[in-house]
Amino acid sequence: KTNATYTGANAICNYKEGATLTINKLIATDAEGKYTQQPSALTGLSEAFSFNVYRGMDENFDLASANPVEGSPFTIAAGQNATSISLPVADVNGDPYYYKVQEVAGTNTSITYDTAIQTFTFWNAETKNYDASKALTFTNTLKSTLTFKKVVEDLDGQQTALAEATFDIYTADPTQNSDAQPVVRDAMSGSDGVVNAGALFI
Repeated sequence: KTNATYTGANAICNYKEGATLTINKLIATDAEGKYTQQPSALTGLSEAFSFNVYRGMDENFDLASANPVEGSPFTIAAGQNATSISLPVADVNGDPYYYKVQEVAGTNTSITYDTAIQTFTFWNAETKNYDASKALTFTNTLKSTLTFKKVVEDLDGQQTALAEATFDIYTADPTQNSDAQPVVRDAMSGSDGVVNAGALFI
């Protein structure tokens, strides 16, 4: 890192050219994030996650006008927990770079993607040196789709689909649990009697 107190023949400062950023991915199975697991431990989830990495000269650099660094988006392969990236720590003058990392929202409707933008630098103000590595964690929430059918049955046991029946869906039985909260209101059956309640937190 540049130090203005060094001048002339003494104006030499050594620093690491590159360091490693590790991006970790966790999956939460509920909205509060109480139950988190690694993607590879989740049965049936085969999803790749991508991230754009941006670089600037201070922690408040404008993301809207910044271009992703070469190699972006970086990807955590399906079934994997993390990816590691080699990044320069400073510019040619030894001034530290700052980085912002943002997940690229995918199209899987069973997942709520992490919208956080995380900022970091490899420069360590306490040690007055560059760290060899940094790690960031992004957490997505897994949801499941609920579909059911409403029918009416006559005295002969014949079933017929019932359209335009409405349903409320709660986190628990509201007649037994005063803390039960509605997660879907007025879900309506179609002409085939089928109700698509949408994606719900597991």
